[in-house]
Amino acid sequence: MVTTPSMGFQTRKVLFSSDIAVISDFCCRHPMDSVGYQEESEGNNILFVRSGVFGRIRGKKREIADPANFLFFTKGHSYRFFHPVNVGDVCTIITPSQEFLFETFGNIVRDRDLQEFSFHVPPLMSSPRIVLLHNELLATIRDRAPSISVEETLTELLADTCLMAWGQASESPLRQDDRVSRRRHLAEETKVLLNRRIHGRPTLSEIAKILNCSKFYLSRVFTAECGISIRRYFIRLRLQAAAQRLSEGAHDLTTLALDLGFYDHSHLTKMFIREFGMQPSVFRDRVLSKRTRTYKRASKLRG
Repeated sequence: MVTTPSMGFQTRKVLFSSDIAVISDFCCRHPMDSVGYQEESEGNNILFVRSGVFGRIRGKKREIADPANFLFFTKGHSYRFFHPVNVGDVCTIITPSQEFLFETFGNIVRDRDLQEFSFHVPPLMSSPRIVLLHNELLATIRDRAPSISVEETLTELLADTCLMAWGQASESPLRQDDRVSRRRHLAEETKVLLNRRIHGRPTLSEIAKILNCSKFYLSRVFTAECGISIRRYFIRLRLQAAAQRLSEGAHDLTTLALDLGFYDHSHLTKMFIREFGMQPSVFRDRVLSKRTRTYKRASKLRG
C-alpha cells in the first residue's frame, strides 16, 4: 500500500491498482466546522463512506455524505467540504479508468466525448447489493486475494454504481427555485442530526423542534427529497454501521446491537434481514469467505 501525502488531518493509502481502477483508503480527522476548506478533485472518483459523516458544497448545494449513500466527484472540479459532526470520516475511493468507462458504457454514449463520464449527480442511496459488493471488495483486498478476484468484484461494483449515476444524470434537470432549495436544505440538515444521534433514539418531534418546523412538514419534505422516510433512513444508517463491523469480523451480535441503538440481538437481526435479505451472521460469513471462493475460482482459471 502506498501512502499519498495530503493535508495534516488526512491520510490516503492506495489499496489496489489496475487498468480498471485505483482503490484507495481515505481517512479524515478534521475537527467539526461549518465552513470547511476547498479542494480540487484529481480524478473522476466514486466515494463510499464507511464510517463518519462530512458535508460537500457544490455551488449553492450543501450535500451530506454518510454510510447510507455514495458520491461522485468530477475531475478538475473544486468542492468545499465541511464537518457537521466531530467524528471525522473513513472512506473508500474508487477512481475508474477512462478506458474502463468507455469500454463498459461505449454503447450508451456512442460518439459522445469521454468527459460525459464526469457525473454531475447528488449523493445516491446505496442499495443492499452495493453495500455487500463494497464489503466483499475490501475483504478480497484485505485477505490478499489474487488480482483477478479483486477485479471481478470491482467490476460488478462499478457497473452498479455507474449505471445508477448515469440514470440520474440522464433525468430532467433539477428545479432550482428557492422553495425547492429550502426543502433540500432541510432534508440535509436532518441527515446531520441523525448522524449525531446514531447511538441514541431521537424522536421526530425533537428533530423538528431543532429545525424549527412541524414534525408533519419535516416528515413529508424528507420523504419527498430523499425517497425514503426519516425512520427508514435512520435504521439504514445503523445497519450500514453494523454491516461494516460484521465485515471486519464482529461476532457478538448482542453487543453490536446495543452499541448501535437497537433494543437487542433480535431487533438487529429482524431489521438486518429486512434490509439485506440475510441474517447478520450470514452476511459476515459471506464477506469473510470471499477469499476462499475467489481463490478456488482463480486456481481453476490458472489450471
